[in-house]
Amino acid sequence: MARFVLCFVSFYSLGALLAWMTWGSSDFRDRTEFAIGGIGATIVGYSIAIWCTATSDFPLTGVIFAPGACFYTWFLAHAIGHLVIEGKKSAMGDTTLQVAPTYHQAEAAEKRHDFAAAERLYRQAIAERPDDAEAKRRLAELHLLRGDAEAAARAYRALIADTPDPEGASLLVFRLADLLSGTLGRRDEALSLLREFEKRHPQSGPAVYARERAARLGE
Repeated sequence: MARFVLCFVSFYSLGALLAWMTWGSSDFRDRTEFAIGGIGATIVGYSIAIWCTATSDFPLTGVIFAPGACFYTWFLAHAIGHLVIEGKKSAMGDTTLQVAPTYHQAEAAEKRHDFAAAERLYRQAIAERPDDAEAKRRLAELHLLRGDAEAAARAYRALIADTPDPEGASLLVFRLADLLSGTLGRRDEALSLLREFEKRHPQSGPAVYARERAARLGE
């Protein structure tokens, strides 16, 4: 019985630590050294479960260890997949992507309401890839999520200025127009934005939608 309890506590404590480091901390999840260490921890976990199942006379030992074994299997696939991807990047000579923050890290920080960490990740991405429009858009939305609509509006204006393509710019313009006319209550500014976009891209398809939106706002 004592052997079973020791195995059970060790097995699930190790699994809980891996789970926390995988989902609870963006600082660990995508590090190569974490993936390598996690694979070693998974092997230890499997060994504990197999040894205890084979030697313990406690009933249903295998069934009790099964849920944890499922997590260990998932984690092993995650870690191996991470190493494969990093290996391909290294083989192609792509070293910048290995340290660049990922969007899902920032999203995880947002879900934890750790907005400072999310902003740091987006700004780091922008610093490393100044043409990363998606990181800039996400940063604008983050400002809005934090309740700073003015900062969001400034970020969207800057992004619109850096987006020459009318199709891509139109989505940003419409988002900013909604923000101005709704949250910020500046309908005239939203009208001006839509009309300016229409004048700048008169022959584009989005100009028609900009005209229709402006007409609805002007009613």
